[in-house]
Amino acid sequence: MDLVKKHWWKALSVLLLSLVTWFSFTLPLEPGITSVSQIDDSDRLVVDVQAYNANLENVKLLCWLSSPDKKNIIHYSGATVKNNDEVKLYFPKPDTASHSFYHLHVVTSKGGKMFYPNALSMKSIAFDENFDDNEVFPTKFLVPDHNVNLPFQNILYESIRNLNFHVTMWMVTMILLLLSAIYSIAYLGTEKRVFDWRASLLVESAMLFTTLGIITGSIWAKNTWGAYWVNDPKLNGAVVGALVYVAYIILRSSIKEDDKRARLAAVYNIFAFVIYIVFIQVLPRFTDSLHPGNGGNPAFSSYDLDSTLRALFYPAIIGFTLVGVWITQLKLRLKRIEFELSDED
Repeated sequence: MDLVKKHWWKALSVLLLSLVTWFSFTLPLEPGITSVSQIDDSDRLVVDVQAYNANLENVKLLCWLSSPDKKNIIHYSGATVKNNDEVKLYFPKPDTASHSFYHLHVVTSKGGKMFYPNALSMKSIAFDENFDDNEVFPTKFLVPDHNVNLPFQNILYESIRNLNFHVTMWMVTMILLLLSAIYSIAYLGTEKRVFDWRASLLVESAMLFTTLGIITGSIWAKNTWGAYWVNDPKLNGAVVGALVYVAYIILRSSIKEDDKRARLAAVYNIFAFVIYIVFIQVLPRFTDSLHPGNGGNPAFSSYDLDSTLRALFYPAIIGFTLVGVWITQLKLRLKRIEFELSDED
């Protein structure tokens, strides 16, 4: 029982990461629309829709176009399914002269819901003052979708699974570096050797997650941007931030006197964390950036971090953080053994 109480958090980290890894790679992606094109037709509006993971051949469809203000809708009049991921939709021609962008909604009889914003620019139908907003979401055969799927996001597709690994690596890195800075502050206030050890070992563990973050990010960039690395302020800031801590490690190894090394390293570590946050979180937000959450590019949480992904994302952060602490604890035990052996000599 004492063993369980002492090591429960290690078991928790293994359990969380096992579940996150399993579900991240096995949960299917929800259906989505990848592209929409309008086909010229004198009698009706014909729309060719390319989808992903939609399984359109085995379901009934309900489709409509809606104006951004949800006041005007156009229900489809028919559909020709070409294959599981391609369908041709037919809509009646609008009868007014004004133009507006319309969103496309496609719902399947199995509860799959697909949405494509600003799909078409076309003449809008006349506004009916008695219009009921509920009509924008027809319920002819809408059934609740009980399937657990990962969210569909155009361009990302299956690579959205990497969110649970790439982003969490950087979150854990910042948590470990914050803990390291706190221990450096604690050392300056107490001059206890163990605080200096913990600060330095936490930095080493953080550099491991930094490396993994760069690797997973490069793989993701190749699949979404077409290159393993681009000249982006977020990516460049990550490298500069990592180099700041590489300099910290070099500084520690270049000073032989223990007390002097600990004091200088502690002061450097505190400023290094501030510089790291500036390069990682602050500067990229003031410049153009391809990276989500920077330079006007929306972050994941604002458009596709749904309940399913959150149920994996946050446990992943907890699990990897516990692993980082676990690694640091093992290094600390080794450090103490080496220190005791050196004293005996």
